[in-house]
Amino acid sequence: MLKTGIYVDAENIKMSGGYGMRYDVLVDLAGLNDSVMLRANCYLAEDRERTRKDAEYRQKVYFYHNILRQCGFKIIKKYVRRYHDEDGNVTTKANADMDLAIDALLQARNLDRIILLTGDGDFIRLITALQNMGC
Repeated sequence: MLKTGIYVDAENIKMSGGYGMRYDVLVDLAGLNDSVMLRANCYLAEDRERTRKDAEYRQKVYFYHNILRQCGFKIIKKYVRRYHDEDGNVTTKANADMDLAIDALLQARNLDRIILLTGDGDFIRLITALQNMGC
């Protein structure tokens, strides 16, 4: 029986046309062909300031999180950070790439197959490393 782990870069998938992705179908695919899903991690961003102030945003975010949990995913959140430059411009950042990569590498020793969903080419080196580990 193949032991499978799923790692989803949700923010990148959403920005790459995957908004509204069917996570339940993904979980079903992970269980095909004599396989069992041992791990399902979803890495996403949340704007704490907006969550506090905007009830509609808060409701959508928590509804989305509940759907993921019902599908068996563990949610790993990165909170949006705001950076102000000397001209008063605000840049936001919430990146979970390192979290995903480290989790996949650490958990790979217990997995036969890894499903990585992202639109980010930065993960090519991670994929090579996981393949070299036998996944």
